[in-house]
Amino acid sequence: MSNEQIGCSLADAAATPTYMEYLSAASRSTSLHVIYINTKLETKAFAHELVPTITCTSSNVVQTILQVGQIKTFIIPL
Repeated sequence: MSNEQIGCSLADAAATPTYMEYLSAASRSTSLHVIYINTKLETKAFAHELVPTITCTSSNVVQTILQVGQIKTFIIPL
């Protein structure tokens, strides 16, 4: 076995200060955050604390977003 770290560019991108700033800005608006499943647990927790967050894989992201859109159309504001 190799000693090399196996990385994931999507998960690595979510652990940057720029992404954390993006989440902070998103928390000031009405938004839903979709996060990649391989993202570090700390990043997922931070995101969930700031913005409603759901997790998906790269293979089901389109289906997930379409389902969220369908759900949103059924929400009736009080």
